[in-house]
Amino acid sequence: MCFTISEKFPQPLVAKRDITCYKLVFDKGGWRTRTGYEAACQRYAYYPGRRTKRVVIKPLIVEKNIYEGYHSYRSLKVVKKEQKRWCDDLVPIKLIIPKGTTYYKNDREYVSERLKCIGPLK
Repeated sequence: MCFTISEKFPQPLVAKRDITCYKLVFDKGGWRTRTGYEAACQRYAYYPGRRTKRVVIKPLIVEKNIYEGYHSYRSLKVVKKEQKRWCDDLVPIKLIIPKGTTYYKNDREYVSERLKCIGPLK
């Protein structure tokens, strides 16, 4: 997944509070077995109630893109629209960007150095 740096927000931000976000993932047992979820593109693992390991966000200033980091959608509307475009095996989950985490945002997405999985959308 590639994140395009916004002209409105070209610099990294630091979360002043927990920020709700969403992601489409493969369910590997999810909340029932606590075996978690797996991202479709970079295969990062997400477990309900747990934070991900911190990754360094590496912006490519010339291209205005970011490839590394945890990508997520900013709204339910966007995640539902994207769900229709991708395979039926992907399920939406709710996450947070924890307070104090470095992140970028654009009109549709975030990319952050850490996420905390809340669980499946109900």
